[in-house]
Amino acid sequence: MSYSKKYNPFKPNHPINPGMFSGRANEIIRINDTLLQLKNGNPTNLLIIGERGIGKSSLLILTNYLAIGKIDWEEDLTFNFLSLQFNLDPKITIIDLIKKINNGLQRELAKEEKEIEFFKNAWSFIKKLEIAGCKINNETSNFSESEIFDNFVYSLADTINTFSSNSILTQKGFKTKKDGLIILLDEVDNVSEQLNLGTFIKNLSEALIVQGCYNIMFVLSGLPKVRDILQSSHESSVRIFEEITLYPLKSDDVKDIYLKGIKEVNKNISPEIIKIEKNGLEIMIDVSEGYPHFAQQIGSSVFNLNEDLIISDQTVKESIFGTNGAIDLIGRRFYSHLYYNKIKEDSYREILQIMAENPNEWIRKKEIQSKYTKKSTTLTNGLKALRDRNIIISQVGKKGVYKLQWIGFGIWIKYLSEKVKNYNL
Repeated sequence: MSYSKKYNPFKPNHPINPGMFSGRANEIIRINDTLLQLKNGNPTNLLIIGERGIGKSSLLILTNYLAIGKIDWEEDLTFNFLSLQFNLDPKITIIDLIKKINNGLQRELAKEEKEIEFFKNAWSFIKKLEIAGCKINNETSNFSESEIFDNFVYSLADTINTFSSNSILTQKGFKTKKDGLIILLDEVDNVSEQLNLGTFIKNLSEALIVQGCYNIMFVLSGLPKVRDILQSSHESSVRIFEEITLYPLKSDDVKDIYLKGIKEVNKNISPEIIKIEKNGLEIMIDVSEGYPHFAQQIGSSVFNLNEDLIISDQTVKESIFGTNGAIDLIGRRFYSHLYYNKIKEDSYREILQIMAENPNEWIRKKEIQSKYTKKSTTLTNGLKALRDRNIIISQVGKKGVYKLQWIGFGIWIKYLSEKVKNYNL
C-alpha cells in the first residue's frame, strides 16, 4: 500500500527543533542548574564544544528555550530570562558585537513596552558611535577603546539591573520582572584573533560584577579550536567558562529521533500510519553511530525515498548507500573537500581508510604500517602531510601515535569504502 508523500520531519541542514530533540540529558541538567544559579545572582559562563554536526547549535537553541521559559526541564522551575542569540563571523568587530547586543535588547524590551525612556538614555552612546562611524583602534575616532568599553559596561549594567529588580520595575515601564540576561554566541570558531573575544568577555564579566550586576551569562558554542581562540586573546579567559563537550548520542537516543520523526509524520496522515521494519531501523541507528547530523540526513533520505506505509529494509539501504543517498549527501556537506581536495595522493587516503576503521581511537604508526600497502617512506610523508593539514592529530607526549581530527569524518570514510560490502547493495 502506498501513500502520498507528506511532511519530512528531518532537517539535516538546520538545527533541531526542541520538539524533535533527543538525548543530552546530563548536559541539559547542567545548563538548567546553571540558569538557576544565575537567577540567584551566581553567574557561570558556559562553553559548548564539539565537532561539526554533533548538535552544538541545537543545544544552544534548547538553552534559549529553557532561559525564556518556552520549555521547562523541571515541572516546578520556569525561567524568565531575556535571551539574545547571535552567530559570529570572521569580519565581526567589538563595535559590531556591542551594536548587536544593543539592537537585540531594544527589540526584546520593545515587547514589554514600546517606549522605555531609560533604555534610550542608557544607550545614547551608541548613537554617537553610529554618527562617528568609528571602530575601536580607528585613529580617526573620537572615542578611545577604554571609553567605549566603559560606556558599554555602564549601559548594560543599568539595563540588566533595571529589568531584574523588583524595586524599580514598575516605575520603568516593565510588565514582568526578568531573571537576568543570557547572551548566546554560536560559531565562535569563526571569529578572527583580532576580535580578542576572550579578553572582551573576561573584562566585561569582571566589570559588571564591580557595577553590582550578577545576572548575566555568556554561552559560547563552537569547534574545539574555540579554546585556542579564547586563550590566545587572554591566557586566563578559558577559566571563566565551564566547558560542556558534546559526544555522539547513545543508540537509544538515536532510535528516539527516528521514532519521533515517524510519529510526527503519522499525525498528518492519520488514520493510516507508517511503520518501519525492525532491521531497517537497526541499520539507520547503526550507520548514524550517534552523530545527530548523520541521523538527521539518514532520516531525511529515507522519508524522501519511501512511498509505502511500510519502510522496508531495502528502502533504508538504498536511502543511505545509494547514489545521492545519505552518505553521499553527508560527504558533500562536510567531508568531501577534506578527502578529495585537501588530499591529492591516493596513498594518503589509504592512511585515512586504515585510521577510519576505529575513528575514535588512537593508533600507532606500527599498526598503520602493518596494514599499509605502500613504502614506509610514503607513510611517513603522508602522516606528516595529514598532520600539517590538521586532518589528523598527534597524541601529546607520545611519539608515533595518531588520531583523526574528526570522528564523523572517519565514520563517513568507513561507510564510503565499505558500504556495498557491508549492506549487500
